[in-house]
Amino acid sequence: MSKISIIVPTYNLGGQVIKTLTSLERQSYKDFEVIVVNDGSTDDTQTLLETYARLGSPFPLKTINQGHLGANISRNNGFKYATGDYLLFLDADKNLVESALDDFRRVLDSHYQLAFVYCDFVKDGIEHKDKDFDEENLRSGKFFIDSCSMIRREYFPGFDENLKRLQDWDLWLSIIDKNGTGVHLGKVLFETSSREGDITSTEDLKEASNYIRKKHIKQTGLMSGLVDIIILRFNTPEFDVPCLDSIIKNTDYPFYQLTVFDNYYPRFTLSKVWNILTKKSLGEYICLLNNDTRVYKGWLRKMVEVFTREQNVGAVGPSTNQCYSPQKIEKRKDVPTEYEVVDFLNTFGKTFQLSGFCLLFPKRIWLEVGGFNEKFGLYAQENEFLHRVQKAGYKTLWRKDAYIWHYGEASGKKMTKNESLDIEKEREKGNRLYQQVVNSH
Repeated sequence: MSKISIIVPTYNLGGQVIKTLTSLERQSYKDFEVIVVNDGSTDDTQTLLETYARLGSPFPLKTINQGHLGANISRNNGFKYATGDYLLFLDADKNLVESALDDFRRVLDSHYQLAFVYCDFVKDGIEHKDKDFDEENLRSGKFFIDSCSMIRREYFPGFDENLKRLQDWDLWLSIIDKNGTGVHLGKVLFETSSREGDITSTEDLKEASNYIRKKHIKQTGLMSGLVDIIILRFNTPEFDVPCLDSIIKNTDYPFYQLTVFDNYYPRFTLSKVWNILTKKSLGEYICLLNNDTRVYKGWLRKMVEVFTREQNVGAVGPSTNQCYSPQKIEKRKDVPTEYEVVDFLNTFGKTFQLSGFCLLFPKRIWLEVGGFNEKFGLYAQENEFLHRVQKAGYKTLWRKDAYIWHYGEASGKKMTKNESLDIEKEREKGNRLYQQVVNSH
């Protein structure tokens, strides 16, 4: 039999915490203890808890009284007294259904590899169905897991006491960082309601989000310094050898690997195949490179160097002879001979972004902003991605003294010839979608 420790932090919710304790009396599973942490309440919380204990609790109950230190410190202090195999952090305004402890416990008992199990719930009379566990989506903040979930004791990392908002998200990311994984139990196991103070300012959320992202978006499992050069081609094999020969000859950055992907069949959108290959990469950095290019000496070393010479960089691009962004330089001799970078957002606003024919970025940035938007077709997907990179507070820089020759739209020209594709219409379609995204922000 697995013992469960239920930790209940409470502040000025005297009547509600007694209702919560009373609801626990009806649990079908009986091997549990309750630790209530009274976080310096100024109402009748302490008196009510003393009365409840004096009348005789049907389960082991410990009450901790402390000064007003906040919910996260309260939860951590409660954990210090917990003796259970599994932990459940139950806010004083949440009531479990009768089978909740048993339902949670059965999942962890039968799946020893799991760190936690979470559920659906009802809030203000509305049922909230959660999503199946997905580490990537959880890291990117695409779905929410409530802290009212059952955690295997050895995986509990403690709540971050620097946070006042989004501590649930931080908790699950901390468990993932310890190689823990969770599972969604598709049952409603608790009810709750909104209360005064639930509304959080956008600035508070942004500050907490930035703190959490910097804390957790790491190069975990990645090879530090490695650049994965991903070359995407579509029915243009004649460019492969000149491109690869130039890389081998002119790349003086010592730590890179090459991935060449022929997207002729099955044909994916650029965004989809970029996401697939980036996800599989083990490199700290990703370099997307068209195969209709020839790189010049020092190109990669110079681009990687930007991340060490500048702060808060999200992506870097080179100069070239052919593209639709300001990176186009008319003549090779016009390339600067010394270090020179241009901040795209500061210089061009939202009008231009770095061109996608060659784009270097840390994989952690791709993880943080959620990858490429797969709604895009042939054009502007890198613009939308870089817009989100900038929106997350990172710089997108053009290193002017790194140079790559670019044939330009080799695949598009073949599709125009062989499949009657209208390149201009495709470009306009992508640009319209990009502008819709920018305007919505």
